Amino acid sequence: MRSSTKGLSMDVELFVQKLLEKYGYMLTREEVAEVLNISISTVDRKRKQYPKLFPPFKKIGTGNRAPVKFPVHGVAQYLVQIQ
Repeated sequence: MRSSTKGLSMDVELFVQKLLEKYGYMLTREEVAEVLNISISTVDRKRKQYPKLFPPFKKIGTGNRAPVKFPVHGVAQYLVQIQ
């Protein structure tokens, strides 16, 4: 059995490396949906209903239709939490 804190940190770093290779530093809603194997509408719903539990995001611009981006590190942490 591994040390939980160190193991989680290593898992997050592994996910960060893999996500960076494929997507870069920020993921779109579509990319997050692909990574989590859920629909884009589920990404949108979870982002609004569970802002503290879902990966952090940054709204690029203002208004309802402004694009949303997810930092790769937040997505990696979320992936480790839901394992």
